[in-house]
Formats: sequence, C-alpha cells, structure tokens
Amino acid sequence: MLIINKNYKQQIFNNVQKIIQKYQPEFKEEVKYQEDFKVKEISKNTMVLVVSDVHLGALKSEIELFKDFLNHIREGKFGESVKTLIINGDFFDVCMDSYNDLSKDYIDIYKELSILQEREDFSVIFILGNHEIPVTNDYNGEFRSRKKDFLNKFRSSFTKYSINTNILNKDYFCQYVTLNCKNNKWELYLYDSEYQAKPNNDKPIIIGEVPLNIKEDYMYLFAHGYQFEEEKELQICADVWASAIEMPDPIKELGNVLWNGIIHCGIKISNVMDKIIDKIVDKEPTIYDVIKQKKLSKNPTRKLLKKFLSFLKYCEIILEQKRNDKFNENILDKYMISKLTHVIFGHTHIKQIADFGNISMRKTLKIINDGSWQKVLRPSYVEIYPDGETNIMEFFKDSSGRISRTVWEERGVPPLIIS
Repeated sequence: MLIINKNYKQQIFNNVQKIIQKYQPEFKEEVKYQEDFKVKEISKNTMVLVVSDVHLGALKSEIELFKDFLNHIREGKFGESVKTLIINGDFFDVCMDSYNDLSKDYIDIYKELSILQEREDFSVIFILGNHEIPVTNDYNGEFRSRKKDFLNKFRSSFTKYSINTNILNKDYFCQYVTLNCKNNKWELYLYDSEYQAKPNNDKPIIIGEVPLNIKEDYMYLFAHGYQFEEEKELQICADVWASAIEMPDPIKELGNVLWNGIIHCGIKISNVMDKIIDKIVDKEPTIYDVIKQKKLSKNPTRKLLKKFLSFLKYCEIILEQKRNDKFNENILDKYMISKLTHVIFGHTHIKQIADFGNISMRKTLKIINDGSWQKVLRPSYVEIYPDGETNIMEFFKDSSGRISRTVWEERGVPPLIIS
C-alpha cells in the first residue's frame, strides 16, 4: 500500500520548487503584471462579501492572507454595514486533502468563522463546489443527500479535534443563493436545487435596507460555477472530481503535490520560452530584463523570438478570457430572460466583470467572476454595497507588509508585436 507521510507533503513540494527555480529563477518577478494596474480605493460601506476557491488543503492556497481577511471582517475594517460572508464554493478541497487533515490543520480559520457565525447580525453562508461534493449525474436532485454526507463527515472530524461545529449548520450550506431588494429590504434566500419552488429558509435573511434613491429591482444569483460548464465537459470532469473526492488519503496527498506543485506550478509557456531564448542567444539579458530597461536588442535572433514570445503571451490571455466566455454564453442562455440583474460565480479562478444587454428586452445582465485565493499573486473577492453596486477587490500585502484592499481593474490584452 502506498503511504505518504503528511509531514513530507510540503517537503516534496519545496524540493519540486527548487528544481523549478533552478531553471527559472526569475519566475516571481516575471509574473507581477498587476503592478501595471491603476490602483483605486473606495470609501463605500460594504454589505456583502463574496469569496470563491480558497481551496483549504491544496498547495499554494493563500491561507495566511485569508486569516487576515477574516480578521478584517471581525474587526469591522470593511465597515459596520457588512452583514454576510458568502463563501462561493471550493472552500474545502476534499479532492486534495482528507477530512481529518482539513479539520485539524485549519482550526484558526474555523475559530474565526465560528465567531462571525455566532453574531446575531451576521451570516456565513457556504455554497458547495465540485471539490467538496460530487456533481455527477442529477446533481440538483442528489445535492441534499450529498450535502448531508459531506457535513456528517466534517462534523465527525471537527468533534475529534474539539472544533466548534456551529459553522456546519445545514441551514447555511446550499447550491445557490439569491439576493433581492424587496419591500425596501435586502433579502437572502438559499436553495439546494435550481428546481426548488421554495427556498430552504422560510424567512428571508434580512441584511440591510435599500436606499430610498434606488429604483432598480436588483436580483443577484450566486453559484459556484460548475453548473455553467458545457454539458459534455461537465460529464467528463464531474467523474474525475468525484473520483478524487473518494480517493484514499495517501493518493490525495500525492495528487496534491503533482497537480498543484508540478503540473500547475504557475509556469506559463512564455516563461519557459524566455529561458530557451536565453540559451539560444548566448545568455544575453532576458527579454523581461530588456523590457524593464526599455532597451531593444539589435540581435536579429532575439528580435524574431521576441515577436514569438509576444504572440504566446497574447494567446495565453485570450485563452483565459475565452474560458470565461464559454461560461458567459451558458449563463446568458439560462438567465437573460429572467429577472436576474447579476450572476456571481467562481470555479474558473479567472476574474471578470462583463456587462450584457438586450435592447429589445430592455434588459442588462452583469456576470462577475470573483477569482480565487489559490495560485494567484493577489487573492480577490467581491464587495456588494447597499446601493446594489459591486466591485471586485484585491486583498494583499504591499511591499511594506501592510494589508491593502484595492479595486481590481480588468487586465487588458497585451499588444501583439507584429513589426
């Protein structure tokens, strides 16, 4: 039987990283494209916070920053009007870690969530994702029984380590959440299936008042996002995710190292190509160094390869945007004729704010992806305000070690160098 000691997981990952660094020592510097963003700060009072894809248990998850995020909520640094934290799927990564380790390794995080959940004026709501429960076959019809099994397993392991189980209340776990402005109040409803006529909660969760000057009937839908996959792709992927959830713990540990430590270690094709270029042209300064110094090499080989590198970088970002585009199309097919004004999802780990309109219907739909807290330089989340407006925010430590939260602006497609 294959056995991987838990203590060796990080050590294996660190050894992998050393090998990567040997061949790509400048990786961390090269990915700091966010420095090009125009940083904006806001002064609005926040009503709802939405995070997706924290992936507790998976390598390269920004656990310490997420602890800081929870501390900020508890200390009131998001404003006094914050009433709800919606965790929009893949918070627990059961594909990559065991229920036992997911319980004992993150006690500090559960303690913070428990403190928030015990407040009378605050709700922590969990939407379950594909790394938490199986989404095979009729996932709407099977959701409630799968949720029950998921919560029972965690309650057992939480109890083993004397962790407060109040955050595992079934009434706050669901597949979908809606947020409406009704009777001058902001109301939250939870659903286990998209076919439910009535929500899980008989009484709405009231999280604030609608300002008098707001005339639009805002209606938000929150879902993790696997629901918006192409049907054929979902059928294939769902079997893989379900198998990973049921794998023996040692296999999960190995899969974590392979998937998050090696296959998806963050190295882009263009980064690797830069090293190859360096070898070809007798170790001249790298292309990134040339760009930083605002100098262009006269070497014809470098000039040609620079065009090729630019093309690769262009393709990478286009492919990222196309991945969200598929989801956008499926969301529009489902909900453009509905009363929804906003759909917020995660799953792809790719931030976006996209506006779609239908002139004949006099209808607009804003589709938002709130990004991820794993394998990113700056984790992100969504803030929703009492006036119904939203922002994607980035949460990070600046060069001085101070926590910052700034409005994210969409990364533009880089210019394609053709001459």
